[in-house]
Amino acid sequence: MSCMIQGWRRLNRDANRANASRLERGFCFGAFYLVADGERGTVEITVSHFMDSITPRDNARQPVVILGMHRSGTSALAGVLQKLGVEFGSDLIGASPSNPKGHFEMTAAVRLNDHLLRRVFGARWKTPFALPEDWRTRVDLPALTAEYGLRFPAHPLFGLKDPRLCRLMPVWRELLQRETPRTPRFVLMVRRPQEVAASLAHRDDLPREAALDLWREHVQAAERTTRDAPRMVLTYEQLLNESAETSARLAGFLDVPPPDSAARAAIHEFLDPHLRHHAGVPRAPLAAFSPLDDAIYDAAREHDLNALGRALEAAA
Repeated sequence: MSCMIQGWRRLNRDANRANASRLERGFCFGAFYLVADGERGTVEITVSHFMDSITPRDNARQPVVILGMHRSGTSALAGVLQKLGVEFGSDLIGASPSNPKGHFEMTAAVRLNDHLLRRVFGARWKTPFALPEDWRTRVDLPALTAEYGLRFPAHPLFGLKDPRLCRLMPVWRELLQRETPRTPRFVLMVRRPQEVAASLAHRDDLPREAALDLWREHVQAAERTTRDAPRMVLTYEQLLNESAETSARLAGFLDVPPPDSAARAAIHEFLDPHLRHHAGVPRAPLAAFSPLDDAIYDAAREHDLNALGRALEAAA
């Protein structure tokens, strides 16, 4: 890369050098930084990570994206990530009878996703949908973000969560790329499909066979659109029943300190097992259930992303 940047910069010298803060005039050539020292009349050429100095500070921010089907425990996962230091913002969708501890979803993001599904693509969250390849010709990202006032949290580690993201992830990859050059880290959340179907039948009166099709569609889209990025997969069952181990694994994935005793206690209190309904649903109560669905879930439970991808492709 070739560049030439002129400007006065205040450089911080090592602590063992006197007058640590001094004004110098610098020129950037490729990967080298040439410094003309006005005090000593000398020239120094040193290797410099000059991009760090010319890139806005916000570019150090790391996005964390939760991907999972509706009623799959993504809100519980978001609550755990929040206690590990992930910031989801302040203007969030409030709690509801079906989600009493909150959704951890930015209001602007949910409204924008609804706009995309309904008004741009003529779909809804509970209807079959695949993002068309020509979506860029139909979506004006700057106009939409301005219309809905989308602002990501100003935090070094910020989170994004909405089940609709699964099927709209290419759009959000571009939105996040405009915000920070850091590649998002994805956490894929999978719940037993029979439990998801039973939960949606109870909450939305959605036919269980349709819910099962949607479960496959969401998991497939989430897996396919994140293959080039850092990611991990876990199950709702593991989050509830193995909270200490799962929280430590999440912390390692995010490069944050493992939860201390206070954080572990807070996570344990937050993860109320009584909020997990439909856990007793038989493994195969639906005519539309396929043995491949077992393979998909088992791969997620084993944290095996390669096996998950193979099972999903076989089920497609």
